[in-house]
Amino acid sequence: MENCFGIHCKILIIKCKAFQIRTLSTFISEKIPANAPDFSIFATVKKVFYLKTCGTCTKILAKFDLSDWELREIKKNPITAEELEQMYAQTQSYEALFSKRSTQIKARNIDVNYLKENDFKNLILDHYSFLKRPVFLTDSEIFVGNEKKNLEALENFFGTK
Repeated sequence: MENCFGIHCKILIIKCKAFQIRTLSTFISEKIPANAPDFSIFATVKKVFYLKTCGTCTKILAKFDLSDWELREIKKNPITAEELEQMYAQTQSYEALFSKRSTQIKARNIDVNYLKENDFKNLILDHYSFLKRPVFLTDSEIFVGNEKKNLEALENFFGTK
């Protein structure tokens, strides 16, 4: 079974290789019944990462039909390393995902001019407010932040413009 429900395949391979517990096919067959249909062809990522106390986020989310999207309130359910890697894969920059308006920058006395890519990554994983928001993530596209250009691209994506 080559395609094991999309992105989780890489995680399973890493676990199997790192711990050498068993082969990938054995690991999968223990977790998924043999007669289970293969729904992986339908698996698509459609997630929105937002902060419910952010008025701008709630206004943006209200503009679109998100009934088939996973909505993630990042204060209650922080972003995972795997999700951040998915975002990075499309932006090729942690800095592009980093909110330079976070209140934590001043609270921690951080000078963003001296931060490296790995610093941005670690800060985003450390505290929810470092993620620029909202983030609309799909398999093939990402929309980060509330800049006018990004909002126009979102409207085009949803066909509401």
